[in-house]
Amino acid sequence: RAGGRAGGRAGGRGRRGSNRSVRRAIPRSCDRAPVVWSDRGRGTVIPMRATRLTEDGSTLLLVFETGDEVVAAMTAHVREHAITAARFTAVGGFSTAVVGWLDWERKDYRPIPIDEQTEVLSLTGDVALQDDEPVVHAHVVLGKADGTAHGGHLLEGHVRPTVELVLDLSPAHLRKRIDPESRQALIDPGLSDGA
Repeated sequence: RAGGRAGGRAGGRGRRGSNRSVRRAIPRSCDRAPVVWSDRGRGTVIPMRATRLTEDGSTLLLVFETGDEVVAAMTAHVREHAITAARFTAVGGFSTAVVGWLDWERKDYRPIPIDEQTEVLSLTGDVALQDDEPVVHAHVVLGKADGTAHGGHLLEGHVRPTVELVLDLSPAHLRKRIDPESRQALIDPGLSDGA
């Protein structure tokens, strides 16, 4: 397989030492295995594929297909596999998306629906702990058919035809706290574990 080997030693120590979140990041089998997440009591199957790109499992490729919702699938994946610190980048396409703009006066994201096919020109973000749960924080720039670009905090992204995301796991735990001025969850290096 291009880019690295799938599989590897389950439960073994990688070159970087013991890191449970890295070793549990994806199942031993990298075939298309559905991830199940709960949407207010309704179980939804998210058929995302995960493949190890490095022998120690510290870098993963997550491939989403038409109909997958990226934010929900990523959140389900990091919670299921106890990934507490990571960064990611991705490209692909969305059939529809909702981005958010931080309204400073309201201290909340104002949703901006984008109801057309777009190219995911850039999707970047991180994973950190908030209230002891892994959370996904993502920003996106989307290209429209007329060549204009629109971006913001990614609230929803419905894949068409694919999104290819590279997830780099960190050996330390990153933690967020609520910033009193912005009322947003921000990474606090003072609360995070050292590498």
